[in-house]
Amino acid sequence: MGSTPAMKEKFEALNAFRGLAAACVAVDHLSDYLGFKPVPRADIAVDLFFLLSGFVVAYSYEEKLARGLTVTEFMLVRWVRLYPLYFVSLLLAVGMTLTGVLVHHRHPLEYDLEYIAAAVAAVFVLPMHVADTSMCFPFNTSYWTLFYEFLNNFVFAAVRPLLTTQRLACLVTAAAVVLALIAHRNGEAGVGLGQFWSWLSVSGGFARSIFGFFGGVLLSRIRTRLPAAWLGRGYVLPTVIIATLFLTPLIGPWDWVIQILAVVVVFPLCIARVVCNPQPDVPRALRTIGVASYPLYLLHLPLAHGLDLLTHKQLTHFAPFGGIGLLMLIFTAAVLAARHVDPPLRRAVGAVVFNRTLIPALKPSIYPG
Repeated sequence: MGSTPAMKEKFEALNAFRGLAAACVAVDHLSDYLGFKPVPRADIAVDLFFLLSGFVVAYSYEEKLARGLTVTEFMLVRWVRLYPLYFVSLLLAVGMTLTGVLVHHRHPLEYDLEYIAAAVAAVFVLPMHVADTSMCFPFNTSYWTLFYEFLNNFVFAAVRPLLTTQRLACLVTAAAVVLALIAHRNGEAGVGLGQFWSWLSVSGGFARSIFGFFGGVLLSRIRTRLPAAWLGRGYVLPTVIIATLFLTPLIGPWDWVIQILAVVVVFPLCIARVVCNPQPDVPRALRTIGVASYPLYLLHLPLAHGLDLLTHKQLTHFAPFGGIGLLMLIFTAAVLAARHVDPPLRRAVGAVVFNRTLIPALKPSIYPG
């Protein structure tokens, strides 16, 4: 499916949503360096990621899969898109973590061995439990979403011939119901699930990723049937609404309701508004945030830990200014990585993985989420 100028504008707006979500996640993860939590509902940014990914992947590849692109070829394309920068961030994260674990001998030997085993598992984007942390991915908590992303990409390609729009709608509805039930049980933390070793968290992670990714696929399929005139035009209002949901304070035990409404209703409507109507030009600042979103998401924690080690863990003593400076440095690094590290890495890996005649046929026609 070719990319038209109008669709390019729409995807620039979607990338702006992604960039806003990545920035909120980074700020939340590094809130200790700021001395306060400026993004109370940053957890729901992940659900926006899944929705955006599902939509863009379906728009980019569903027709190609129908024309004969195999599941293996599709997964190789997605691997080339996502894995190279993931591996760079993993090297940084493992280096920072093992510096503390092995050099400073902060843990018993069995913990050291567990971290080494977890590093091997992480090479294959697999979670592994380490005794002194509840995180599924002890080196970088952000990796849990990549695990579900690869898994859902595979399921999508494998079952696509059987996944009629009606069945897809039933799957998305069922996932929304399960997610609401789990979020209710999780209380004020709501949909903040997936990154921890517990049945509630793991089941919540599956529900979040299935609803988000396949909800995005559903939006892609029905986009031409949506009431474009009713949805309106412009990315500004959806951007403001999304930012407001991220930034407003939690309301206590019932905040799970706000989170579910945001994930199940508001985010899909925001995406629908953008993809159903022509969009004005996205400002350069928002385009830059969008382009840097993936590097920012992967690199912010290992870079922060590295700078923390260099400063002998003194950064938190200079909050909020130390945190502001840290975020500025990390965002600059993410922009540079998006422009000068990720593209050549993907080209080099793609040249190895695919032969020269296959690359043009598989190269996505729009930004692959």
